[in-house]
Amino acid sequence: MSGNFIATPTFSLSIAQGLVAGGAIWVTQSARKDSFSLGLTVQDILDILASLESTNFYKSMESLKVPGQYQDVYRVTFNT
Repeated sequence: MSGNFIATPTFSLSIAQGLVAGGAIWVTQSARKDSFSLGLTVQDILDILASLESTNFYKSMESLKVPGQYQDVYRVTFNT
């Protein structure tokens, strides 16, 4: 990883939440595996995405698999 980080979101949270609410969601196998290991279901993932607020933003980081593409990282507490 190049270690590139950005201190502001690279994608609109409200647009992302609107896409999720409209059913335009694709949970990768990697995300499923990692979330399931934390005891989360796909519905939990959707609920977490819907509950995110801009204050939950942590950083944007460069994708390991697609250099030049950034992924926004949010921190939340979620109880299953």
